[in-house]
Amino acid sequence: MRLLIAGDIHGRIEQLRKVVEITGATAVLQVGDLGFYPDVESMDGPGRRKIVKEPSQGEIFAYIGKEQTFPCPLYFVRGNHEAFPMLQTFEELEIPNFFYLRTGLHTVESMQVAAVGGIYYGGQKAQRQSLPKYTKEVEVEFIFTSTAADVLLAHDCPEGKGFRSGGAHGSPFVTLAIEALKPQFLFHGHYASNIPPYATGQTQVYPMTLRREWSEEKGIYVVGEAAFGILETHSSELSFEYLSKEEVNG
Repeated sequence: MRLLIAGDIHGRIEQLRKVVEITGATAVLQVGDLGFYPDVESMDGPGRRKIVKEPSQGEIFAYIGKEQTFPCPLYFVRGNHEAFPMLQTFEELEIPNFFYLRTGLHTVESMQVAAVGGIYYGGQKAQRQSLPKYTKEVEVEFIFTSTAADVLLAHDCPEGKGFRSGGAHGSPFVTLAIEALKPQFLFHGHYASNIPPYATGQTQVYPMTLRREWSEEKGIYVVGEAAFGILETHSSELSFEYLSKEEVNG
C-alpha cells in the first residue's frame, strides 16, 4: 500500500495529479480544503478573491464537472472552504474516483481511517455553530462506539496546537478522537504550521499545511502551503515521510 497524504490544496488538483504520477501512489488521503467547488460562483468570498490571483484554484472544476477523471481514488474530509450544499448530497454526484469521508470511521485501502471534518467553534452563538464549516458535537459521537483507528484524518488540529494571532487554537474533538481511538498517525490541515511533527501519546501528528519559510528550510515540497507525504505499509507496519522538493522536482 502506498498512499499519498495531501494538505489543503484549495482546488489545485493538477499539481496533486502530478505528485500522484511521480510517486506512483495508489490512492490519496486529503485533509480538507480540497476546494470542492464546481465553479467560481459557488465559491465563498475568500475563494472568489483568491482565484483572481491564482487561477489554478479552479483546476478542480473540470473534475467535479466530470470533464476529467482523477487517476486514482481521492478520499477527502471537509474543510472550511468547500461547496457544502454539494457535500450534503455528494454520493448522488457520482464523481469518478472522488470519495467524501464524512465524519466517522471508514475502511480505506484495508486501513481503519477516522475522519473529523470541519473546524472547531467554541463560541456561544447557536446560529453560527450551525454553519456547515464547523464540526458538530453530534458528529463525533462515533468515537465512543468505534474500535481503534489506524489513521485519523482531520481538517483541524488538536486543541492548543494551532497558532494564529490571538493565541493557540485547535479542536477538542480532534484531541478526544486521539485519546479514544489511539491512531498511529494524525494528519491535519487548516493551520499553516511551523512546528515539526510531534507525538501525542502513541499518535504521531503530522501537520500537512506548512508555513512557506519552514517548508523551504526543511526542503519539503509544497503547493501553496500544502505539503505531501507517502504513507506505506511495511510488514503490516505503517511508515510516513514528507515528500522533499528533490523527490518531486528531480
